Amino acid sequence: VEIPELETVEVEIAASELKYEPYDEAKQIDAVLEGNRKQSPVIDRGVVENDYVVIKYQSKVLSTRKMFPKKQTYFIAKDGEEFEIPEFYKEIIGKNRDESFTFTRTFPADYKKKPLAGQEVEFNVTVVNIFELVKPELNENFVKSIGFEDENTFKEKLKGEYEQYNSKMI
Repeated sequence: VEIPELETVEVEIAASELKYEPYDEAKQIDAVLEGNRKQSPVIDRGVVENDYVVIKYQSKVLSTRKMFPKKQTYFIAKDGEEFEIPEFYKEIIGKNRDESFTFTRTFPADYKKKPLAGQEVEFNVTVVNIFELVKPELNENFVKSIGFEDENTFKEKLKGEYEQYNSKMI
């Protein structure tokens, strides 16, 4: 079998099969703003979906009373998010900054961390901090922060890049 030079291979795709959306300025700007969200501390409410939460926790296996060292880590408050503590999402929602709470979990017998497998474990948790991702506003400060002189220059560049990218697709 002889493989041709891949640089010389041409593939034709019918224009009807290409998916080209006309330029939507609002949609493109929103995508840039979403991509530039920043963490902002939350002070006046409890944890809600998609918050970033800094926690300290310590666990204790109830049958042996073995205590594990305290850990500090962050958790994204999202249902189904993988974390060392199964279904932790259910426990953290609604909790406030500096709030401490205790709960137990029974780990499955085949749990990946052998010291916890099949064990009932108590967790002592403290919410250290809560952050939400805040989308910036489209204004002069924002466009300057990403390297543009003004909003018009930013919008022109955004449209130009969109059209240039899509012209390669047609």
